[in-house]
Amino acid sequence: MKKGILKRKNSAGFSLPELLIAVVLLVLVTAGLMPAAAHAYRNAVDAANAQMLLSACVNALRNELTTAWDAQQGDTNTAITYMSADTGSRTRLYLDGTVIMLQEYDDYTGSDIFDSEVDSPDERPLVSRPMKTTTQNPANDMTVVYTSIIPANGVVTVHDLRVERNNVRVAQMPDGVDLVIKPLGGENE
Repeated sequence: MKKGILKRKNSAGFSLPELLIAVVLLVLVTAGLMPAAAHAYRNAVDAANAQMLLSACVNALRNELTTAWDAQQGDTNTAITYMSADTGSRTRLYLDGTVIMLQEYDDYTGSDIFDSEVDSPDERPLVSRPMKTTTQNPANDMTVVYTSIIPANGVVTVHDLRVERNNVRVAQMPDGVDLVIKPLGGENE
């Protein structure tokens, strides 16, 4: 044998109790970390979904309002009416609790306040109904809301656009930034 290399003749590796202790320790560490890792993964997925929902809503609002004309304040500060270039009909955009809705009126009567007995609305959500989260609990659904929507000085301003879950913000526009859209169809009243 060369100098510096030692070989033990009766060395068989680890004993069975040593291996069992190592396996038990690995199982305990893994079992303790798995719920935390799953929770972190769910939170990351929900945060990404909230940002995606906010982005989809911003794009839908821009697409809807960019070609609008004759935008006017609706019956509340969370509603506006305008003529839609896409459909050629008077449209009302409003916040219905937790869903941004569009109502299109083919037989618009000329009133700023829509009467469902007289007008025949075609109503649909702007983006979608509340978005399901990874928790599968309806109370945790994410919704897009805003504080107000105001047509003035040739632009439509959406104040405090955000995604909420259980009335808690999970995604929002950058601090202090409102969504401002300039309709191409003309000046607002």
